[in-house]
Amino acid sequence: MAPTERDEAGRRRLTEHERDVLLDLPLPGVWSTLMPGGRIHSVAVHYVRRNGEFCILTGLDSVKARNALASGRATLCVEMVIDGSDRRFVTAEGPVRVEQPVTLEDVFALAERYGGHYATFPNLDSYHEDVILVLHAEQWIAWSDAD
Repeated sequence: MAPTERDEAGRRRLTEHERDVLLDLPLPGVWSTLMPGGRIHSVAVHYVRRNGEFCILTGLDSVKARNALASGRATLCVEMVIDGSDRRFVTAEGPVRVEQPVTLEDVFALAERYGGHYATFPNLDSYHEDVILVLHAEQWIAWSDAD
């Protein structure tokens, strides 16, 4: 589909550059996983991108981590609205792996991007039971409602 073409809902596919610009903004994302029994679990998360992958800080025993590890996959969706009329969103889907231990670089990257409580816990002892979930995007959905 060429960038000016529209799908059946009237949306325009984002270019790779537009997708990256949106993902580089310090917006929260929605992390979704499949629960045992088939229900979807979705939760707002902060993320950083490292080498094109999405990194999420969480507890190893969190629902999002347990689900991602059980199924091996997850999605991350980020949305924004420009000038009140151009809704843009990007969804990345793919396999998930765990990195542990959490490093100071992981925490500082989140603090630089989002500030907040990450900046108040510079001591790794605060994160000794946490992990980084890393989503490698294999599938992309990236649309704009406007031209």
